[in-house]
Amino acid sequence: MVEITPRTLWDSFALTYVYGRRRETPAMFPLFVAAYLPFSDGEIDWPGFQRVIARIYAAGAVPVVNADTGWAFLLTSEQKREVVRRVREWHPDKEIVVGVTPGANASTFDVRAYSAAVAEVKLDDRVRIMVMVSEGLLALRDDELVSAYGAIDGLGEGAIVHELTEEFVPFGRELSPYELHGVLRLPAFTAVKTSALSGPAILRRTVMCEQGGLRRGGKSVQVLSGVDWKVREAFEFADGILMGAAVLFPQLFARLVDLRREADDARTRAERWRYEDL
Repeated sequence: MVEITPRTLWDSFALTYVYGRRRETPAMFPLFVAAYLPFSDGEIDWPGFQRVIARIYAAGAVPVVNADTGWAFLLTSEQKREVVRRVREWHPDKEIVVGVTPGANASTFDVRAYSAAVAEVKLDDRVRIMVMVSEGLLALRDDELVSAYGAIDGLGEGAIVHELTEEFVPFGRELSPYELHGVLRLPAFTAVKTSALSGPAILRRTVMCEQGGLRRGGKSVQVLSGVDWKVREAFEFADGILMGAAVLFPQLFARLVDLRREADDARTRAERWRYEDL
């Protein structure tokens, strides 16, 4: 196991997979689809949103609501709760991922605000929380950042770390290997959704999880790709998908997962992956 310190850089990790050559698909390769929340004449278009959610579930995927693609930084607390309430009402037996942030512009981290935001949407055990970034949260560094994530109450099991960089929000940044490793060691967190664009970011996070001992002792951390325009890299190196682009054609993404598995199977392996043609 590699020792990870505050001075460890992302390029410190040996690329155990040849970049440009696929790794074998993990046994579990989840497909999470960030659902857009439609508006009409300034009001939420609930029938339109219901169709979006139904299409995602029909593809065998899991919707993600109240994320950045769902206006998470702009909705009121009441609107966020209503989004979750309606999805649970429409599909009571299905899992859902819910993004949580007290607001993008909170310049100081407030654990009570984060915990309250979790409590507002954690309606039952089928609601999985994705802790989204804020200015105040990302202003913290190293152990202070890890402690902040660990102090948030009510996350339940299977929480997801949300890594959003400056290309998407002004206050965004990559988490350092030390920070991400520390958060993923916390009992509540089992995955990271990253939108980092620097080089082979997905691959480096996958390698960090393996070399940093995050896939031992009964815990298996997943790296979920949220880089919409690097779909091939996501299928080659990530442990799953969590993308907004997939909302446009969730059935195609589901088919890509099937084709990706067929590419691993010696009985059906072709010289080229068929999903590349798509």
